Formats: sequence, structure tokens, C-alpha cells
Amino acid sequence: MADSDNNQDGANSSAARTDEASQGASASSSVAGAVGMTTSGESESDDSEMGRLQALLEARGLPPHLFGPLGPRMSQLFHRTIGSGASSKAQQLLQGLQATGDESQQLQAAIEMCQLLVMGNEETLGGFPVKSVVPALITLLQMEHNFEIMNHASRALTYMMEALPRSSAVVVDAIPVFLEKLQVIQFIDVAEQALTALEMLSRRHSKAILQARGLAHCLLYLEFFSINAQRNALAIAANCCQSITPDEFHFVDDSLSLLTQRLTHQDKKSVESTCLCFARLVDNFQHEENLLQQVASRDLLTNIQQLLVVTPPVLSSGMFIMVVRMLSLMCSNCPSLAVQLMKQNIAETLRFLLCGASNGSCQEQIELVPRSPQELYELTSLICELMPCLPREGIFAVDAMLKKGKFFFLY
Repeated sequence: MADSDNNQDGANSSAARTDEASQGASASSSVAGAVGMTTSGESESDDSEMGRLQALLEARGLPPHLFGPLGPRMSQLFHRTIGSGASSKAQQLLQGLQATGDESQQLQAAIEMCQLLVMGNEETLGGFPVKSVVPALITLLQMEHNFEIMNHASRALTYMMEALPRSSAVVVDAIPVFLEKLQVIQFIDVAEQALTALEMLSRRHSKAILQARGLAHCLLYLEFFSINAQRNALAIAANCCQSITPDEFHFVDDSLSLLTQRLTHQDKKSVESTCLCFARLVDNFQHEENLLQQVASRDLLTNIQQLLVVTPPVLSSGMFIMVVRMLSLMCSNCPSLAVQLMKQNIAETLRFLLCGASNGSCQEQIELVPRSPQELYELTSLICELMPCLPREGIFAVDAMLKKGKFFFLY
């Protein structure tokens, strides 16, 4: 199931990039004129040009063995030439983006900017004017009456972060505009493209999204989006929970019910992102008993129990370990949740996870379900947290005596 999901995501992603590349065919002559060679055939062009250069130098008397050390330098020269050409092209397109009042020119510039970025990388886009292009694209993204301009502006910002990852520090200024597209959805394509851009931004700038109430906005119309857009929205939520503090709990509180329900969804990636949300919340709030109770107050424990025993399993081994560890933390720091789990027959759940389904007959020997050492460790830790604390008096007082620093032993 996971392989098919990954293949679907890859196919959708490659299809989007292929669309931009195919749209670029009609404008490739203008791009090639500015860049000096066709960017889509960069590797083949480099090889052919290097071969011609080598033949020319050998014809003029350069010994073949000297060309080896010169090869990398000549290759760098080609890349610099391409980069300078791309920078020049970007400056031309920037003027088109800023052509206020001429929407046809702005749209054409946005389309060609997408084509330039989708086929570029940090080498070929050296000197790209990020700080000038981003504000221009944000302005176009706010043109509510023109779907095409908004859609291509959003795509251009997404492609920019793919080709130039460090540009996200500038694109972060577009977060409020992206979130506006999710509050009142006029065009579903623009909203889903905004989710794609926000997911990329959330990898480095999750705090900015969280404090702009982005987590709630991304989940507001979750069921109306395609499955890929839903995955992006839940990935944003998971990233926003990564470094959340107790003072920021109100940013996520209203979304807990929706996230809890999402644990029962059939899509594996959506479920894993949701589990990651709760695991990060529990980890960040582990010393806040009141907040832990609020996180678990919406059938979270019930849905987690059902998720652990579902067949065939939805969770990967790593995600299973994380979820069981989350339950251990909750029981350790909030005893009332441990009591609640006991009332929900967590003992039967643990028996199933360790021994499998019961056949109703008494067995002298119990065979454990094959599990990794880490899985068994986390299950055992959870069992320990569910058990009552031992007394601290009488023979059990020896535990306090064995703590480091209490006694010195002489040999």
C-alpha cells in the first residue's frame, strides 16, 4: 500500500513538472536566446560542447592528457554562462511581472518564470533576483479576479523553493496570502497549490505558519481537497507541532477533534502525519498534565487503541514505536490517563500486540508475535507505566539506597 501511495505521489509531482516543461516548448526559443542553450537538454549539451572543445584543442596541438585537468574548469565555465543567462532572463521577466495594468504581459511573464524555475537549480540559477521576484509574485497572488495569474504566481513560488531552497527565507512573507486562499476558497486549484507551497515552507518556517493560525486554516476545508492536498495539509500540521510551546496551545486546540477523527482514515500517509502531530504535542507538553488531558479528551486514546490492533497494520514499525512511546509518556506524566486506559481494557490490547489473537483455549506455552527489539521495549515500558508504583518503605527502601551518590563502596 505504501509503495502505491509513493508511486502515486511521484507520478502527480512529475506530471505537474512535465506540464510546465511542455508549456515551455512554445516559449523555448525566447528562453534559449537569453540563456545561450536549451536548459532542458543541459547535460547532453554539456557533453557535446565539451567533446567539441576537446577536439578543437587537440586539432590545435593541445596534448590529450592535459585536457583532463582542464575539463572540470571548462564545465564550470559553461555553468556560469548558463547562470548568467538565466539571471538576465529573470531580470527581463521581473519587468513583465511588474507591468501593472497589463495583465496579459504579467501572465506571460509568470508562465515563463515557472518554466525557468521548474527546469533550474542552484547552479543554473546563480544570481537569481529572489528578493525582487518574490514581492512581485506575491502581488500577483493577490489578484483575486484573475485565476490564471494567481495559479502561476503560486506555482512560481513553489518551484522557486524547489530550485533554490534558501529562497524560503524570503518566500515566508507570502504565508499570510497563502493562508487567505484557504479561508475563502474561490478556486480549488489555487488553494491546493497554496497548500503545496505551505508544506514546503513548514519544513523550515513552521513557527511562522503556526503563529499565523495556519494549522487551523490548513485543516478548515480538509475533506474538500484531493488526497494529495490532504496529505500536504496534515504534513503542515505535523510540522507546526514540532516545536510548539505550552503558551501556543490555543493555536492547535480547535483542531484536535478533527485530527483525532483523522486517525480512523484509510490513507496511511494521512494517519501517520496525524500520529506525528499527537506524538509531538505529547512530547512538548509532557510536563503539563492539564494540557495532556486536553489533548486526550476527544477520544484520542480510544482511536489510538483501535489503530494499534487494526489488521492489516496501518502503521510502519517506526510509527508503531512512536505511538506506543507516546502512550507511555502520557501515562507517566498524567496518572488519570493511565486509569482511563485501564478502564478501556488496554490490557487486552497489549496481550494482542504481544501474543496475537486468542483462540479461546488455555495454552501452557505462549508464543510472542515476531516484533523488533525496540517494539518489545516500548510495549514493556508502557506496561510498566500502567502498573501501580511500588511502596517506598520496608524492603523497598533499598531502591533509595542504591541511587548514585548515597554510598561509597571500598574494595
